[in-house]
Amino acid sequence: MPGKVSGIDLAGIVRRRWPGLPVLLATGYTERQVALPGVQILAKPYDIEQLVRVLAGLAGER
Repeated sequence: MPGKVSGIDLAGIVRRRWPGLPVLLATGYTERQVALPGVQILAKPYDIEQLVRVLAGLAGER
């Protein structure tokens, strides 16, 4: 992401503002651990079936 806010930072902001909103990070930087409760990680490269499964799971949590 451009600018000073990383995707992980943005996920934290979203989780604080809207705690019930599911958050999915798709990243190629899998070595950086995300310590945010309720944030799912999808490692790049991923196939469309993986994306559909993760999104369906997140939608089912709501």
